[in-house]
Amino acid sequence: MLLRSGGDRDARRAARDGLLPLRKLPTLFHRAVSAFTLWKKENVVLTKGAEFLGRFKSSDISDRGYCTKCGGHIMVDHPSLGLTDVRLGALRKFQSKPAVHLNYEETVLPMRDGLPKLKDFPAAIGGSGETLPE
Repeated sequence: MLLRSGGDRDARRAARDGLLPLRKLPTLFHRAVSAFTLWKKENVVLTKGAEFLGRFKSSDISDRGYCTKCGGHIMVDHPSLGLTDVRLGALRKFQSKPAVHLNYEETVLPMRDGLPKLKDFPAAIGGSGETLPE
């Protein structure tokens, strides 16, 4: 599956690239950190493999998209926020530069990288917006 988004890279961004600890899900993902990219929904276009995109509602605010051939995680739509989280592996020719950590209160792999560490999520999307020290 291939995804693309149009226009100037900075104009397309709805939020920053970031890192998310997966302490609560280690048996599913077997890793301590997951990278994410957030885009305005209208700027995400599936360009190939639409017939293989499966979907399911994973929470009150999230609809997940996955590849029905391999089970790979492709995207998570957040309709109430107007945002889509596209997994880096689904993007082609995209340079990621993380700018924030989310849910850092749950981290099992502390990182001293100078990036802001949010306790949970930004206040604009229902989180506390509280930052934590490195």
